[in-house]
Parts: sequence; structure tokens; C-alpha cells
Amino acid sequence: MARNYEKRYTGLNRFLEAKQKEEQSEEQKPRPPLSKLYSAEDVKKWIPSIQKEIHYLLQQIAGSHEESRNYSDSKIKEFQERVDQLKIQHGKFVSKVQTLDPSYKGTIPWQNRGYTRKRSHDPNTVSHDSSAKKLCSPLLEREKEDKKIKMAAVLADKALLTPTLLVAYSDSDSSVD
Repeated sequence: MARNYEKRYTGLNRFLEAKQKEEQSEEQKPRPPLSKLYSAEDVKKWIPSIQKEIHYLLQQIAGSHEESRNYSDSKIKEFQERVDQLKIQHGKFVSKVQTLDPSYKGTIPWQNRGYTRKRSHDPNTVSHDSSAKKLCSPLLEREKEDKKIKMAAVLADKALLTPTLLVAYSDSDSSVD
């Protein structure tokens, strides 16, 4: 036989569970049809739920090759059809926000955009390579100057040694004759 305080905790636990279920049911209201939403704030409130649902379905499709989720082709096709429906619904919600509040200049999240290149290959534009700026690096420039000086010294030594060698070579040639 249970004691009285255990009975009270059981009753309290049932009360808290019922309260949590009510809160969850309030949070998980089904998305109302677009025709019943009359303000831009109400419409904006439901856009993230559409995005979450699309994201979830895309994850299911992408993970369908995993062993834990072996979906049939028909199930994947259902997911894809649902994603297409949700994309259309998202577009309708976005356009409704824009019609209800034309002064709204904020970005509406998750709009489809096509791929665009970051660099254009227009003949009229300047190439990125020719517009590169030279960085100021005095240490590297000093090393280059030092190399030039050493090369000049080596060339000067060769220039000085060359006539001597030629003279010595020509003297040795004349003595052999």
C-alpha cells in the first residue's frame, strides 16, 4: 500500500504531465491556411515552420541511402513532391508578406537565388591579375638588391679575368708554334 505522500507526488506528477501536454499542443498548432492570415507579422511567424519542414524533408531524402533509413523510391518521390509543395507555399507566404506590408524593406529569409559567379569574365572589366597591388616589403627588396650587387661583382670579376685568360691563352698558343 502506497503512503499518502507518495500518492500526492503521483497526483502532482500527473498534473505536471497534463500541463506539459497542453503547452506542447499549443506550440504545435497546425499551420493555418494563408487565406486566414491578415497581418504581415502573422504570415512572417509561419515562414520559419515551412523552412524547417523543407529542411527536414531534404535531410530525409539526402540520408535515404543510409542503412538505417532504407526508403523505397515511392517514399522518396513523396518526400520530393512534398518539398515542391512547400516551396510553392513558401513563395506564396513571402508574396503575401510583401503585399500586406509594402514598406517592409527587411529580407525575407530563404529566397531561391540562382548561381552567380563571383568573378566576371567580361572583356570590358579589368582582370584581377593586372589589378594586383605590390606590397611594400623592404627586406625582400634589400635581398634582391644584394643579389644584384653580388651578380654584378661576379660579372665584373669574370670581365676582369677574361682578358687575362685570353692573353695567357694566346701566349701559350704562340709558344707552341
